[in-house]
Amino acid sequence: MAFGNIIQERMTGWIRFHDEGIQHPFGYSLRAFTPKFYSVTAPRIAKGEADFPGYHDNVPVEGSLKVYLTGPDYNMHFTLKKYGKVNLRGHKSYTLVPWRLHKSLITLPYKLFDVNDKEIGDGVLVYRRPIILFPVFDYKFLRKKYAYQPHLKQAEKLSKLLNLLFPRWNKIVNKEQFIERMEYIQKNTPAYVHMIHKSNYFLLQTISRLRFFKPIQKLSQKQTNKLEARLKKLPLANLILMPTIAMVSQVIYTQDHYLKEQKQNLITPPKQIETEPWMKLNMTPQGHHGKEPIEVDVVIIGSGAGGAPVAYELARQGHAVAVVEQGKYFKRDEFNGKQSDMMFKMYRRNGMDAVISNAGFWIPQGITVGGSTTIYDGTYFRPPSDVMERWKQELDLDVDLEPYYAQVEEMINVQETPESMFSKVDLIVKDYAEKNGLDFHALLRNVDNCDGQGTCVAGCPTDAKRGTNVSYMPAAMKENAFLFSQYKVNEIIFEHDKAVGVRAGSRGFGPEFDIEIRAKAVVLAAGALSSPAILRKNIGKRRKPTNETNPKTGDDGLSPLKRKGT
Repeated sequence: MAFGNIIQERMTGWIRFHDEGIQHPFGYSLRAFTPKFYSVTAPRIAKGEADFPGYHDNVPVEGSLKVYLTGPDYNMHFTLKKYGKVNLRGHKSYTLVPWRLHKSLITLPYKLFDVNDKEIGDGVLVYRRPIILFPVFDYKFLRKKYAYQPHLKQAEKLSKLLNLLFPRWNKIVNKEQFIERMEYIQKNTPAYVHMIHKSNYFLLQTISRLRFFKPIQKLSQKQTNKLEARLKKLPLANLILMPTIAMVSQVIYTQDHYLKEQKQNLITPPKQIETEPWMKLNMTPQGHHGKEPIEVDVVIIGSGAGGAPVAYELARQGHAVAVVEQGKYFKRDEFNGKQSDMMFKMYRRNGMDAVISNAGFWIPQGITVGGSTTIYDGTYFRPPSDVMERWKQELDLDVDLEPYYAQVEEMINVQETPESMFSKVDLIVKDYAEKNGLDFHALLRNVDNCDGQGTCVAGCPTDAKRGTNVSYMPAAMKENAFLFSQYKVNEIIFEHDKAVGVRAGSRGFGPEFDIEIRAKAVVLAAGALSSPAILRKNIGKRRKPTNETNPKTGDDGLSPLKRKGT
């Protein structure tokens, strides 16, 4: 098996097609390999993926990277729907001028050509990995097999645990599919998660070698059963191994081979859906939006259960509304029903948010238009009366929501789950409850014509689940509310201790795509966990309170709470 050296990099910036005249955010992750082990200047075969937020996602990239003392030459090929196969050519020109050296190392100007070698665009990319990694620590030696799939080795190792975790794995798992899916998941998970899985693999193999003097994959069925029984008696070991067991289980139970064996439904998203006219009000990070601020009456941060209803109510009353959402507006033709795919697209931190006390607890958060309503099960209930009473006592929040429940329930089509949707487990529980005089009732869910495909947490492929992505947000846009999706709010703008707007941008793609939205009011509706984080980040940006009153506005710089002395 050939060895060689590799350079890896992540670059982002902008691309401009001459026939459009506007800039799109554009970036790629690249790995360039050569089997010439000690050569720095040898040509490298490069492979990777490119992203165009709001335009194209996960476009395969191939080409070559030639490194010279004066700078590297890039020659990359990828295919776009509109332009077909295109060729990117660029050169970094290293300079010895001290004040230009840093920029020359990390900046790549380039031009874009079509199959007829006609120039169709240009742009600039900037090295986005920590500059301390460039170029020495991004230069590695490894086997050719893993050159373009750095997580394949870890995926192969984890596949060796199948005998222990799932004794009947060979009847329900296609090993090649398992390794392919595991490699994809490893590629999209944070470094600390890799460390957890590596530690768990090492722990299990160490236990196996100490007890049976051989690795897990070589244990007999009898030895595997003994090891499994031993681990079940160790609560701490089960807690430590839980993330790895959960990941392996998810891969098994979502792969096509398993679903076919179990005669379960395989989701086939529609190839194309009709583009609604109001979708033109969905602004993605394409082109300059102008240096002048966008002026609206209200800007809302978040498009989920909190933000979307506010946007709809204000827009239908005639107010100019802008909703800023960090995630993408996914439609049902992009929902494939596989949580192991969609969690990397629609979940905050790739679905890795969790808390641990005496047990682990997963906290999924949606980062898409519709927020967590797009990825949750659609279960609905009114706020408990004791919670409302506590808010009243502790927060002096005396709000009567009773008049609004019916209005919301009609909008999102709340209904009791019919018995035809019950699983076998549901029916067993129902039968036991009825025989023993226990109260049993079906959950209320916000759905319309649900056919029970059971892929709620990966996005509903039929739009039956009435999350705000298919209910309140479209209704708001039909009332002329603007949606700025794939924009992360970087700052809340304060003037005289009052929020008057936000600054947002396409994360990681440079200042070319930053926007500023000015408003009479700012609504923070980014969720129970993210809203406090945004407040904490921005609260120090307010003007420090003074005892002087502004003669023009009468504002003393104090918040209403501080004026009351609270």
